[in-house]
Amino acid sequence: MNIALYSLIEIKRAGLLSLSGQCHIALFIAIAVLLVVGAYFLGSINFAIYISRAAYNKDIRSFGSGNAGSTNVMRTFGTKAALIVLFGDIMKAFVSVTVTMVVCGIEIAYIAGLAAMVGHCYPIYYGFKGGKGFATAAGMVLAADPLAFLICAIIFVAVVATTKFISAGSIMAAMFLPLVLNMIYRPSGGLPGTMAICSILLAIFVIFRHKENIIRIANREEKKFSFK
Repeated sequence: MNIALYSLIEIKRAGLLSLSGQCHIALFIAIAVLLVVGAYFLGSINFAIYISRAAYNKDIRSFGSGNAGSTNVMRTFGTKAALIVLFGDIMKAFVSVTVTMVVCGIEIAYIAGLAAMVGHCYPIYYGFKGGKGFATAAGMVLAADPLAFLICAIIFVAVVATTKFISAGSIMAAMFLPLVLNMIYRPSGGLPGTMAICSILLAIFVIFRHKENIIRIANREEKKFSFK
């Protein structure tokens, strides 16, 4: 198989297995399942927990909001630690989605991205108690659709700058993702069904994981964030 024969767009859409024409459907399914399961295990590597234990000999889940994510790390251990955690949480989904997309195509890659999110939120290595999944979702979208990532990032920054709530920015960016993807893919025949479902599930999952933040915002108890 000569990879050079295929354009990046073709590889992104279908993956090298399908393009080769030499992969039996059963083998394709088996490889796709392995990649999705692998994405879950990679997503289960929680950098907030690892950094807090390795660098500070503490468990981030015992501090602040109890969430194993970059925002709680920033408030507990500072910006430097939070940036390391944020980068790690983004990259584990980015790697999972990129590898899956190259091998099996973008639709399976979105499923792998969701699996990485589930791993981040319910990590098998840490008693299924992890973060809220937004940074991992960002890595997923960045790998699969950079333009959608950019638009949602602008929405995120605008909402956070206006409300001073990171949780509100996360929720709004996730909610707009299905609409943004539909807008991007409409000229080329519409958003594939698998991607549409995955983007909607992503939005629902992010909202569900931020339900406590929504309650605190309603009760005016949510901590505000400043870009300064």
